[in-house]
Amino acid sequence: MIFMKGVNNIHVGFDWADDVELLCKKLILQHKWSNKNYKRGEYVFDIAPSNLGFFQPLFDIIKQEVITLYPKADIPDRIFNNSWAYVSNQDRTVSFMHNHMSEKIRKDISTVFYLKKPPHSGDIMFLLGDEEYIHTPVEGELLIFPATYYHSPLPSQTKEYRIAINVNVVTLNEYEYFLDNDWNEQYNNVVSSKINVQ
Repeated sequence: MIFMKGVNNIHVGFDWADDVELLCKKLILQHKWSNKNYKRGEYVFDIAPSNLGFFQPLFDIIKQEVITLYPKADIPDRIFNNSWAYVSNQDRTVSFMHNHMSEKIRKDISTVFYLKKPPHSGDIMFLLGDEEYIHTPVEGELLIFPATYYHSPLPSQTKEYRIAINVNVVTLNEYEYFLDNDWNEQYNNVVSSKINVQ
C-alpha cells in the first residue's frame, strides 16, 4: 500500500528475530540509560554494539527490500551510513519535522521499522509541500522513503513504549537515476516552490 507518493510500507514481521520481547527489553534498558543524552536534546541512540548482531537479519531484509524497490539505485556493499533506535512513550517523546538528507543533494533512502507499536503510541506524519500525510504504522511494518522527505513521529499518548529502528541506506547515485519520472517531476515542483519562497 502506498499512502503518499514515494513512501512504501511493507509488512516484514518478526521471523528474523529469535526473541522480540528480549530485543524490546534491551532497547528500553538502553533508552533508560540514555537519560543524559536526552537532557542534551539527543532523542535517539545508536544501538549498542553488543546488540547489533541481533538486528543484522533485519538489516539484511531492509537492504533486500530497498534493492527490490529501487533496482537502479547504486547501493554499496556497506549500505548504512547510520542506524539508530527511537524509544518513546508519553513521558519521553519528541515530535518535530525533519529529514535525513538535504533536499539539494537528492540521494539516500530512509527506513523505519516498527519493533513495538502499542495503541495510542503516535503515528507518523509526512510533509510534501503544504500537504500533510498521516500514517498509523503497525508492529512489524517497514516504511521506505527518500531521505529528503520531511517527516515526524507524532506524540505518544500512552505509558507503553513505541520502538522504531531507523536505518539510512546510502545510494551513490541521485534520485533522478532510480526514482520514476512522475516522482521526480512532483518533487522538483515542491523543491522549486520552497526555494523560490525562501
